[in-house]
Amino acid sequence: MTDVFGCDESCVIEPGEHPFVKKKTVIAYEKTRSLSSTQQDLILKNPTLCPALDPVSKTLLARIQDGAFILDLTPQKYQAIIKDSLKQQQKK
Repeated sequence: MTDVFGCDESCVIEPGEHPFVKKKTVIAYEKTRSLSSTQQDLILKNPTLCPALDPVSKTLLARIQDGAFILDLTPQKYQAIIKDSLKQQQKK
């Protein structure tokens, strides 16, 4: 599912679905990256580097997670992490 500009539209987020989203937005699954524990610690100790935002709704989170598997653009490593996370969520 790509649009005329080549953007992956596996998960489109519209304004109003989250306070941070001001215009139609897509998740760039192909750009998924992880942080080292050192980077995570740096961000946690310096919240101005990455200010906290409102959490996403359960519905929006599910759409984002589901979208990671639609076009296979999400690197396999992260697909596995998402699958594990989904399994853990189902156990709760």
